[in-house]
Parts: sequence; C-alpha cells; structure tokens
Amino acid sequence: MPKKKLTRIQIKKKVITIRKAMYDLFLDKFSYGTASYVSISLKKLEEMYGFMTGIFNKISLAKR
Repeated sequence: MPKKKLTRIQIKKKVITIRKAMYDLFLDKFSYGTASYVSISLKKLEEMYGFMTGIFNKISLAKR
C-alpha cells in the first residue's frame, strides 16, 4: 500500500533539513579544500544549494 501524500509543512521541513546539510558540506569543502572528505566540487554544491533554495521559496510562497 502506498504511503500517504506529504503535507506542505512536511515537505518544507524536509527541504530545510536538506538545505542545512548541504550548507554544512559547502562550509567543510570551502574551509578545507582538497583535504575535505566531501567528494563533490564546490561549484556543484553551490548549484544544488541554489536549486533547493528555489524549491523552498516556491513552497513558502504557495497558497495555503
């Protein structure tokens, strides 16, 4: 049986969690550079963070 559909608040909380985790990865990669264990480029992390911010803004501005 499929799960129930997520509510807007649940989605918003999950997106916030993802954004915070990605920001932590970005800071680690920025601070330690090649010594960091983050295996993704800084440019790609920045791109993904911007994408998630767009999703967050879209959810925040949507009708309730």
